[in-house]
Amino acid sequence: MKKSNAPDYHILISVVCLIILGIILVYTSSYPYSYKLEGGKYGGVYFLTRHLVFVLAGAILSLIAYRIDYKKYDTRFFVSFMIISSIVLVLLLKFTPLGTDFGKGSRRWINLGGFSFMPSDIIKVAAVFCMASYMSKINLRRRNLQNIVVVPVAIILFFTLLIYIQKDLGTAVTVAGALSIMYFIGGAPLGIIPPALGLAGIGIYLAIYRNEFRRNRFFAYLDPIKNIKDTGWQPAQSLFAYANGGLSGVGIGHSTQKFFYIPEVYNDYILAVCGEELGFLGMICIVALFSVIIIKGYLTAARTKDRYGLMLASGISSLIAIQFWINAAVSVNLVPSKGITLPFISYGGTSLIIYMVLTAVLLNISKNANSEVK
Repeated sequence: MKKSNAPDYHILISVVCLIILGIILVYTSSYPYSYKLEGGKYGGVYFLTRHLVFVLAGAILSLIAYRIDYKKYDTRFFVSFMIISSIVLVLLLKFTPLGTDFGKGSRRWINLGGFSFMPSDIIKVAAVFCMASYMSKINLRRRNLQNIVVVPVAIILFFTLLIYIQKDLGTAVTVAGALSIMYFIGGAPLGIIPPALGLAGIGIYLAIYRNEFRRNRFFAYLDPIKNIKDTGWQPAQSLFAYANGGLSGVGIGHSTQKFFYIPEVYNDYILAVCGEELGFLGMICIVALFSVIIIKGYLTAARTKDRYGLMLASGISSLIAIQFWINAAVSVNLVPSKGITLPFISYGGTSLIIYMVLTAVLLNISKNANSEVK
């Protein structure tokens, strides 16, 4: 019988591979935009340079996070800090000049001069840590309606609405899904499933049909070719990219759709460039790498001996799984466009750093799980 203090290297290697692939894809997909920016001043590497800075920052913060015992996050002070910080970020976004839309129509970013970030990226982390803390102690509480239904559902609704009011439906759905998975893994009564699904369906319906922009996106999703001159342009061009790529792709750097056919393709639709340049085989590799991370993440949760580690690993794995699935589904028009990035791959500083740090926390949990006698 042997003890091991090593993290799960399957997760680590898979994430590193995705980050390296992301660097390549960000460069090739953003090159036309970088070159166009300020008359070619940046020589086609503007977004690549910024992306590398974010990768470096994420690596440094990840090393710090990995060295911190995850159990130290399970305190009333930390949970309170996360909740208060989430509320403050939303207030800054909605009611101060720091909040901005960068000309995209939705006020989702806080601009601090040379650095901007989306509060929703930070709030989803707070949501997972807070839910993990509560659900880890649910067996210590009295088994009454308030403790096993009202409070967990209130946590899910609180963080979901906190993100939804930022007009970020994609992240709201991601967080609601991840927290719901944590809730059921943690011991939710099965009788709550039908009403929960019903309420979720009604909520998504109202979110789409009460907002003209989302409604138009939904109709574009139903028939992107019919709406190709308007809201169907992006999903249609993404499908064309996949069609161009075929089985083995046109080769790195040879995408045609990245030349302004898909707006800001290095963000939400970066998988389309991957599908065009690396083909179906390249997509299979990406799906395989994400599958390793997600499956090993849940296995880490199952092996963890304490409930907080179980809930936290489940939450992190669920965030990665849901955001990956939504982004991939959007790129092939299986669901309407949601405007969320692909973890570890898309250009986007806050999201990349957040997922790198969350992976470090997951690796810390796996290290502790592996330290048990095998």
